Amino acid sequence: MLVLAAFSWTGCKRLHVNGLGDQLAPSNDRDWKPEVATVPFAEVDGRQYTLRNIRNCNYVTAEDFVVDYYDR
Repeated sequence: MLVLAAFSWTGCKRLHVNGLGDQLAPSNDRDWKPEVATVPFAEVDGRQYTLRNIRNCNYVTAEDFVVDYYDR
């Protein structure tokens, strides 16, 4: 268990030292592929919640698909 903890710490530290930490930081301000560029969100109205932009992919083949969004 101690070895695993040490490996995890050095692995994270190594990414930061090599300058990859900034590249791996989460961000919505990137050039995303069109099929994943729309961000889902929730609207709250009292006790009612509405989820918007839920992604639904219909796959024709492994590489060919149609992206559709819906609200619930």
